Amino acid sequence: MKALFSKAVDNLDITLAALGCVLAIPLTIYLYGVMRDPVYAPVGIIVLLTFLGYLLIRRRSAASVRAQAEATPRMYLLLNILFFCLFASSIAALHLRPEPYTRPLGYFVATAAMAAVLAIEIIFLPSRKSATPLALFKIILLSLSLGWSQLLIHPGLLAHDPWYHRWFTMSILEAGHIPAGHQYSPVPGMHLVTGATSLIAGLDYKLAAMFSVSLLQIVCAGLFIFLLGRFIHSARTGLLAALVLGVANWHIMYAFNTIPIVMAVIFIPIIVYLLFKVRKESPRASILLCALLMTAVMLTHLIAAIMLAAVLFFLWIGSVIHKRVRSQALAGARIFLVALVLFTAANLGYATFVSGDISRLQSYVRRLTAEYPDAVRPPEVVDPPPVKPVITTLAAAEITGDSAVLRGEVELGDVAKVDVLFRYRVDGEPEWVETTPQMMT
Repeated sequence: MKALFSKAVDNLDITLAALGCVLAIPLTIYLYGVMRDPVYAPVGIIVLLTFLGYLLIRRRSAASVRAQAEATPRMYLLLNILFFCLFASSIAALHLRPEPYTRPLGYFVATAAMAAVLAIEIIFLPSRKSATPLALFKIILLSLSLGWSQLLIHPGLLAHDPWYHRWFTMSILEAGHIPAGHQYSPVPGMHLVTGATSLIAGLDYKLAAMFSVSLLQIVCAGLFIFLLGRFIHSARTGLLAALVLGVANWHIMYAFNTIPIVMAVIFIPIIVYLLFKVRKESPRASILLCALLMTAVMLTHLIAAIMLAAVLFFLWIGSVIHKRVRSQALAGARIFLVALVLFTAANLGYATFVSGDISRLQSYVRRLTAEYPDAVRPPEVVDPPPVKPVITTLAAAEITGDSAVLRGEVELGDVAKVDVLFRYRVDGEPEWVETTPQMMT
């Protein structure tokens, strides 16, 4: 048993891939039997095929993989030309779109082809020094296209929350200070950054949010995910991780849906990377930067602060396990533990005595412990009753001895069309007369 465990640890990637294959089977059954959603059901199958593919590739020797993994200069040049041609065609398709507020199908076809070309380039990445920065630049360019293209074709902001944050940012700029009594008054990090960008660059809120929070999210997230992947494994791993993140649906959505949690989450991979590097290069500078970034997270959003604490906790647990399994850990477990304790204490103190968010934190804990099950149950959606047409008769106009103009107003409500007519009676006549019905739409 000890020899088997030692072999599993020595080939940890194969062990985890095999475990993933085993767990993908019940995951597929659960998604198909419980969720019964055609969108989620194939996830388990995709996970299973991914792990099986890795196991099949892993059977080949590492030397043969390295020998076939580098592209020739001609192939590398063709891949770059193809990428930028596809990028130009996606921009042209976006510019020539038939509908003003909808990205055309040609844009998505060209963008998907760009991602495929980038994946091939990363797999066969040459060993030259300029190849990695160029690939990372193209990943960020692809992410900017996916996120900003939807924002730029609309005259205003997208989604609901950015409008509130626009109002709060404008309130700060107009008043010259942070207004008290609002939800984000104690945590105005994103609003201060966006407002400062608007003042310095002379931009409106939409462009200021794009060139501050959105740009920071796309560039920093991709860059530091790449750095983490390169630090843990290799440059190709980091580039593939950055590419997967760049085309992820939630990453794209938050590129144009600029809200405080987006800015706060940006700092989490940066903090993790600095903590991994703290033992090797510039420990004092890394600790100082981590403290500043943790303070920025704490002053921006409570949920992001809870996420950072959870990440630090699991990194500490993983580092302890890794140290016991291996002779040398990736980073000292003490670093993550100290960071976790100090950040949690500072966050709880700020939420209790400054921001007053401790009550919100308590409500989150109650939901997680199911003390109030109704709090996590989605409200029942009830369709509102249809609005009926409203017809108002106005006073007659242009009245003469033998004629008059009859007038009225019609509000259709939820009705697409309605036939309208007038009923009148000539003075001295016993019967009522109806006009010819007219259709109103």
